[in-house]
Amino acid sequence: MTFQRCVTSLFSDEIELARDRYAHLLGFRIDMDLGWFVSLRHDDHPELEIALTDAQHPSVPKDRRTPASGLAVAFVVDDVDALHEALSNAGVEIVQAPTDHPWGQRQVLAAWHDGVLLDVIQFIEPDPDWMAANGLAGADV
Repeated sequence: MTFQRCVTSLFSDEIELARDRYAHLLGFRIDMDLGWFVSLRHDDHPELEIALTDAQHPSVPKDRRTPASGLAVAFVVDDVDALHEALSNAGVEIVQAPTDHPWGQRQVLAAWHDGVLLDVIQFIEPDPDWMAANGLAGADV
């Protein structure tokens, strides 16, 4: 079997909100919008694709029409602080302000839509003591 692509596909009761956030805050382009189904791609990275389906659409199994729990959509960016500012200015609820982690990540978490958490990280220099204490001295993480 040969895979042709991988798409993150989310069911949404807030499909317009989700669509607009991906498009306006994260720079995705709307490829197709049928109202109940939206396909988005990122112009700078066409391999990044998100699909949204109205959770109440008949194609969604009835036992899967509830908001997500324990689901994060994660992106690696070059400037967490700029995205944090854009999210805040747009009224998106920030769950965790930008935080530096000793394993080499600066992270911000935001309540996204339908129970989905937006997890955005930027790679930073890891703490050498933390790396050594966790058996990762000299490792590329």
